[in-house]
Amino acid sequence: MRLISLLLCLALAGCGSPADDLNTICEEAQKSLAMDVPAEQRAAMLAKAIDERLESAPIKQAWGAIWTVAPDQRYKLLQTSAAEIGVDNWQCPALEKVWAPQQPQTHPPG
Repeated sequence: MRLISLLLCLALAGCGSPADDLNTICEEAQKSLAMDVPAEQRAAMLAKAIDERLESAPIKQAWGAIWTVAPDQRYKLLQTSAAEIGVDNWQCPALEKVWAPQQPQTHPPG
């Protein structure tokens, strides 16, 4: 019986749901913000961690597609993709922050 369940799950192109995968993306984004690393390194580590955990085909496709647009457009594209596959009003402030345009660092005079 377990084998039948496993085969059925695999036949449905992944066992995870799009909503679960979106939650995974947000969890990984939150973890990445806690890292004390440069933004470019954080983005690479985040992408790798998420690639390893995604299970649903629609989110895997969306995740692959977002890398074709500028970082400041990725969050909105992922939100749009989420809505198109039935996960309405998905938000992840941590991911939005990860992909926000970087402000130049200013140092106080002294």
